[in-house]
Amino acid sequence: MSEYPKSAIKEIVVQFTEAVQEKNYVLISELLSDKGEYTIQDKDLETIDVNKTEFLKWFLAKLRDIKILSVDYDQCSLCKIGNPVIIFNKGFFPKTAFDDSERSMTGLMLDIQENKIIGITFCYSFLHRENKYLLDCKAEKIKKLMNEGFPIIDAYCMSIHPSGELTQKEYDEIERFELYFLYNS
Repeated sequence: MSEYPKSAIKEIVVQFTEAVQEKNYVLISELLSDKGEYTIQDKDLETIDVNKTEFLKWFLAKLRDIKILSVDYDQCSLCKIGNPVIIFNKGFFPKTAFDDSERSMTGLMLDIQENKIIGITFCYSFLHRENKYLLDCKAEKIKKLMNEGFPIIDAYCMSIHPSGELTQKEYDEIERFELYFLYNS
């Protein structure tokens, strides 16, 4: 993080957060530097860096379809130690998880200089909270249900949907989860 005053950084973080919650597209755009670099997901869910225009196109489309239900603040503990991180909706917005090998939460790390956000990247390493892999979270749920007496297949189904009803894709993944669970028990 730059030597920019912490109070000014905090103010911009709060302004950005409120603009996202209120879906204030104009303010979001005004807070971003025209020369900044921002992270998005492409159509294949790969992470890429883009300019402000491409970021706004992606981010505002994602924001249009969702309600912000929760906001948490943290700091990056890896690539840019101390930079502010905003975690929307328990880390499920705006990034879509590609598969269960990803972390359970994604935050938006802001890089701020001179009253502008010059960069937004996905952050997975937080200073004040644990961020497990999705696969580990599922394995914990399965193990808990098995300890309650459910067979592994039922436990897997219930870990995804309380009703136990699965899609074909989820049925196809059962074997992979059985092997993971048995290997890591």
